[in-house]
Amino acid sequence: MKKKSCLVPGCDKRVRTRGLCNTHYVYAHSLVSAGKTNWDELERNGRVLAAHANNSEVKTWLLEKR
Repeated sequence: MKKKSCLVPGCDKRVRTRGLCNTHYVYAHSLVSAGKTNWDELERNGRVLAAHANNSEVKTWLLEKR
């Protein structure tokens, strides 16, 4: 069963992605972008959930120029 609230202790906001609420996901993303950590390390340490695989057919369709 998927956890409905953020993985960060004490945070009961709804999950956005990777098990984090929007606020904590944005913060984690900023740490990754700044080179202070990476998604693999955060995942190995149980701080985030694994990323979902991209559905390339949907991605292609969404980005397709018409």
